[in-house]
Formats: sequence, C-alpha cells, structure tokens
Amino acid sequence: MRIIALGDSNTKGEMLGDQNWTTLLAEITGTEVVNEGVNGHTTEDAKLRLESKDIYLNGDIVLFMFGTNDSVITELEEPKVSLTRFRENIIFFVKKLHEINLKPVLMTVIPLIEGSGEDGYYLSRHHSSFFKKISPREWVNQYNDIVREIAVSERVQLIDIWQHFITIAGEKEDLDTKLVDSRLIDSSGTHLTIEGAKEVYVKINKSLKQLY
Repeated sequence: MRIIALGDSNTKGEMLGDQNWTTLLAEITGTEVVNEGVNGHTTEDAKLRLESKDIYLNGDIVLFMFGTNDSVITELEEPKVSLTRFRENIIFFVKKLHEINLKPVLMTVIPLIEGSGEDGYYLSRHHSSFFKKISPREWVNQYNDIVREIAVSERVQLIDIWQHFITIAGEKEDLDTKLVDSRLIDSSGTHLTIEGAKEVYVKINKSLKQLY
C-alpha cells in the first residue's frame, strides 16, 4: 500500500519533524506514505502539479487536504480561490484520480483560532473587512462543506478532521478558548502542534483501516 498525501503546510509539517502526521502514519502502520504537501499551496497549485508531475502514478490512495489557503482573503477583498472554483478543483481531482486508478480520500482542514486581532492568531494577520460579514472560522468551514458535499455526491471517503478537532475541543460557546486549551493548534491559529498532528494521524488511521 502506497499513500500519497497532498496538501499545504499542515501536510508538509516541516516544523514538526518526525512528529508530523504523515511520518506517524508511515512509521506506526508500516505503510509507505509520500508527503507531497507544499507550504502555502491552494487547490490551484495542486491542480498544476497534477497536470505536470507523475508523482501520482505509483500510488494507491491519495489523501487530499486543502482549503485554508484557498479561503484567504486578498487585498482585493476576495478569496485566493473562490468557492465555485474550489468546488470545480475538488471535482477535477476526484475524477482525475479515478481515471488513473487511484483512490481519492478527501479531508477537511483544521478549524481556525480567530483571536482578537492583537494576539498573534488568525485575525492578527488577516484584517479584512470581509470578516465583518462572516467570521473567519465560518468562512473556512464553507470550503469544508464543499468537500463534504463532494464526498457524498462522488461517493468518496471523507475524513472530517475539522469535526474531529471540534469534538475534542468542545462544541459551540467560546470555541477559540477551547481550541487554545486543546493544544491541537499552534499560536498562528492555523497550524498543527505535535498534539494536533497525532490526532490527525489517529483519525486518518482509523478511517483508512477499511481501505488497507
């Protein structure tokens, strides 16, 4: 079994070293895992890679976790990748991977710690007036909702990392504080800690056992 992990910095996990979830998945299960995460990447970047590289040709399962960078609001007050385009890209990946006989597994991204705007968390770096209409966490979860919908419509396995973290932290009221206290997400508000990476591994391993 050979698993290819596509995603952004939370897949790359270079700050976590051998405690990244892809490394844990490989070492603990004995499964070959190829980490193809790239810092800052969106589904647009990943689509270009799929069209230009042959890294996918020698695998069995492709784990696909994008959305955090796609949802970033630019200086033009619009997302890097619109919800419509994001949906198109996810569907493209699912269909393309099926064409080359790979099994796509879709993953939701982790929840954000929004913060006050002055504490180093998400809103400290993203001051967009866009977030007067919707909170950053709700906005990012709209990208997750697209992933969830496509998993159902295309009959693809879903690993809901977002919901897994919310369940651990505790639902609803004062979610920022609960996410901070969970120690799953670091001081940026967007990246995994070692504890968070372990939970991603646990969720993935449990979900993929039926595919081994």
